[in-house]
Parts: sequence; structure tokens; C-alpha cells
Amino acid sequence: MLPIRGSGQENSGKPWDSAMNDLCEVVSWNDLRVLAKSVAENPYVKPGPAPESLTNLTYDDYIKISFRDDRSIWLKERLPFWMQTYHQGFVQRDSVELFELSVTNDQQRTCKRIPFTKSDFDFGDLPPTLPESGHAGLKICGKSSDGRPREMLSFLGSSYFRACSDNTVYGASSRGLAVDIALNKNEEFPKFRAFWIEKPSRTQDSLVILGWLDSPSVAGAYRFCVRPLGRQMQIDVECELFFRASPDKVAYAPITSMWMWGDGLSAPSLDLRPSVHDSDGLLIHSGDSNWKWRPLTRQAYPSVSSTRVDAVHGFGLMQRDRDERHFQDSNALYHRRPSVWVEPKQPWRNGKIELLEIPGAHEGIDSIGAYFVPDRKPETGESRRLEYTIEFSDHEPETHDRLLKLTSLDVDYQGQGTVQMELRFEGASQETLSVKNIDLASEAMRGQVTETKLSTIPNGILAQLLIETDGDGPVELEWVLRSRGSRISETVGYLLSPRQPEFVYPAVYTRQEE
Repeated sequence: MLPIRGSGQENSGKPWDSAMNDLCEVVSWNDLRVLAKSVAENPYVKPGPAPESLTNLTYDDYIKISFRDDRSIWLKERLPFWMQTYHQGFVQRDSVELFELSVTNDQQRTCKRIPFTKSDFDFGDLPPTLPESGHAGLKICGKSSDGRPREMLSFLGSSYFRACSDNTVYGASSRGLAVDIALNKNEEFPKFRAFWIEKPSRTQDSLVILGWLDSPSVAGAYRFCVRPLGRQMQIDVECELFFRASPDKVAYAPITSMWMWGDGLSAPSLDLRPSVHDSDGLLIHSGDSNWKWRPLTRQAYPSVSSTRVDAVHGFGLMQRDRDERHFQDSNALYHRRPSVWVEPKQPWRNGKIELLEIPGAHEGIDSIGAYFVPDRKPETGESRRLEYTIEFSDHEPETHDRLLKLTSLDVDYQGQGTVQMELRFEGASQETLSVKNIDLASEAMRGQVTETKLSTIPNGILAQLLIETDGDGPVELEWVLRSRGSRISETVGYLLSPRQPEFVYPAVYTRQEE
């Protein structure tokens, strides 16, 4: 059915010339599923390269290229949503085909290609000789709950997409799928190669986007239902994956973020910002009152932490700290970065949540990943279907509110393998807090908690600890507050470096001239 009739070599000529008729035949979710299945039954075809004059653009040159607001698709029709696209260039080298789906007066569904046109873009002071290329991605705009026009969703690069609510800005990203992530081999990056956007009516409060994902191991059909809901952006995801090979690891609903420093790691001496991160912790809900919080940190090397889950009811990378004073960055607005929460329609069973933390040279590099890995690997020829919701918001799931939460963490290295830690647990509680009937249950691997002191603070508990480290490996720690045998806080896990971490920061952080 599709362009995957070849021998596995790159397409020649304009992207998808040989496949355009097939792509234009997709007018429904079921059509896309048929397409993805057909793709997976044929060898993978690598997309053709972008023009060198575009891939050679520097970052500073690439950001000069912007879609003209007055050329936005659907803008003049006064629909609740309108679209813009991204230009190829710099690291955005893949071409993405875009199509509009609409319904005629006689209720017939139609598909119309959205062509790439240079005149849709403003190129600033770049030379006018840049070639015609293709769309690199898609952005969705609409109006906030108080009527302000704003950008709310973006698909750009591989299978990455990110969104923001009314009172947040872009931060952590979601991905359609991750393949062979965090293994001792090259990661495979599936790519969205085409999108079909259903044209909304004037009264519609949601937008449906279909996406075709493809890679050497898997082809996938995705359906995104996008709902702006004020303080949160909700995206219902349905996908069917068709495996043309059996990867070593498949990661569902991956989230990508950034953490440079914050609680547990001080800033470089000459950078005045106390914290720099898009997210500050991984939250996992494995049923009932089983909530686990893992504050983000980083070693001087990549690390992977794994949490076994018999049933995952939800997980996400949260930006729990919303105090502007803790960031002091009026440009980056880290205090307004969204929390990203994934909630399966039915719990995903028998697997693990992995947290990938890499050093990251600067804040422009994604250094954090979180995702669900099922125990059973997919077999060649197998298909899998997933349904889940992603929320980009400024808050955490309401069902988590009745437990005390870790709101800050401080680490002080005393020398000779001794570390002092201070944990603040705050929030709602079902009883009056008193340290007389509260204890902190602790577990440690490659170290010992030698002293624990609890005291009450307004609306919470302060825990002060002394920890003795063993050897050179990081200490794996876990705590939970209990009262009369029942947990009153989330479980907190942490990976503690055995000594003060040292990083070589670029001059932008040290304020030193090269």
C-alpha cells in the first residue's frame, strides 16, 4: 500500500513523492491503522536527507526563521484552533507531511495535503536563496480560558511533542515511543512522518490529530485528542504499534526533561540562580495510597533507577517547586514549567518505571527521561494497543493531596563519608501532627542512616538525618513517614552521591572568559 516497497535505501527526490497518493487516502483512524500495519509488513525506508544549506544553519540562524502569524492555517475562519508549521534546518532535518481532514456537507470525509510554502515564513536577515524544503513539525494555537491567543501544542523532532496550559510555558516533553533507551547500544528514535489534523467546527472544544510513527523496529498509528482545560492541557492518546522487529527494550509514554541543579546540588559559585530545572521529581502511583516521589539529581555519569510496578496507575515528571524566588530567572520562567502526568486508561501491569539521569553540560540539553517498560518484549509481527492520557499542568493529581509530600531536600557533605540530610514533608494530613506518634521508616543500600531527628513545622514534619556512605557507589535511600503503623506520607526515594559531586560547567555558568 505504501512507500515501503523499496530495498531499505533512502527515498530520492522530494519526500514521499511515491507515497503521496497513499497518504492522501487516510481519512480516519482505522485507515491510519491499516497504513501502519502495511508499513510494518515491509522493510524500513529511511527518509531522504534535508538540503545541506539548511542543516548547516547554526542555532542562532535557525531561530530567525518563523512562521508568519497572518498565514496561520484556519486563522481567518475564526475557528477555535489554528495551525502553524516549522521549517527544516539546523538539527530539525526530517520532513513531515501534513494533511487536513474535513467533512463535506454530505458527510463525506476528505483529506487535503497542506503544502510547504516558503512565503509562509519570515527569514529575518537570512539569504533569500534558501531552498524549498518541507515541514519539520507542527504547532497548534488557540485561545486561553480568558480569550488570549496562545500557542498550546508542538510536534517537532522524532516523536517529541510538548504542550502547556494557560498559566504554564513550554518545558518537559512527551514522546510517542522510545526504543532501546538507556542500554549499552545506540538508541533507536522512532519518528512521526505524517500528521492528519481534523478541522474543527466553530463550537468544538477539542482537536483530533492522527500521527504515523515509523522506525526500523516499529510502525505505529496514533490518535491524539487535545483538550485545553485552563490550568491543564489534556491529551488523550490511543495508539497501535506494529513491530517489524523485536527490540531489546520498548518504553511506553516516555517523558523528557532537564535538571541542572536545585535541591541536593548547589549552583556553580558564580551563577546566582538557586535552581535550574524543568522538573524536580518523578512521581509514581502504583495503586491505592502507594505513591512514590523520587527527587531528581545527577551523578557525574549516566544512571538509571528502576521502580518495580505490578500495576502502574500513573507516573510523571513534576515541577513541584513553584516559588519564583527559588529560580530567580525572569527569562526562562522555570517556576512556570508544566508538570507532565501520564495516566493509563487501564493500569499497565508487570513492568518497571525507569528514571534516566545524565550529567548534561548545560540547561539546553535534555538530561532526564522517565518511562514505563513492560516485562515482556514485543515479538516480530506482534501488535500492541495502548490508551492513556497525558496532562500538562501546574499541579499534581488531586488523589495525592491527602498525603504529606516532600517539598524540599538539602544535602550537606560533612567529609569522611558522612552526609547530613534535611527533608521537609508538608501538606494535608488526616490528624494533628505530633512527633510523639510519628516515625520515619528508612532503608539504605550501600550506606546506613545512623541518626534521625523529627520535629514539627507548620503543616508538616522536618526530618534531619546523618548518613554514612559505603565505598564509591551512590547510596540508594528510601523513606516514608508513618503514624501508628499507617503511612501518612508518600514514599521518597533518592540516589545520594557518596561525595560532593563535581562538574565542569561551561563559561556561561562560571562567568569566566575562555
